[in-house]
Amino acid sequence: TDSLRAYIERKFFTLNCEHAMVAYLGFVHGLSRVDQALANEAVFKDVHGALRESGAGLVSKHGFDAEAHERYVERVLARIANPKLHDDVVRVGRQPLRKLAKGDRLLGPMVTAQILQKLAPISERQHNCNVAPGKVISAAMPVII
Repeated sequence: TDSLRAYIERKFFTLNCEHAMVAYLGFVHGLSRVDQALANEAVFKDVHGALRESGAGLVSKHGFDAEAHERYVERVLARIANPKLHDDVVRVGRQPLRKLAKGDRLLGPMVTAQILQKLAPISERQHNCNVAPGKVISAAMPVII
């Protein structure tokens, strides 16, 4: 696609979504850094599954090449997994109410994935986008309160 808007949405619904999810889920697991959180098997499974599902929505909506998008997801995951960054989950998770707004980095990808479900069936392994935001919202509550 040649649409700048499509690439901005992909960055927002992939990179920004990943950062927020890893921060909130890592916080719940008692982890202090995002690389530690992403190394946690349960966190990784939720984050990767949600990114695959929302990615399928972005591919369908904007016409991205599916393989190229998957490579983008893998690069994004590798970048945040870098232990040399020492990025703190509390810093990354700041302003949870803004990040939980309709159309923002967490609910926006979920809506995109739900639209996709109406267009084509989503396989069992791509069911995280509907589950993970609930986990993320629950994880963000201690930060909000």
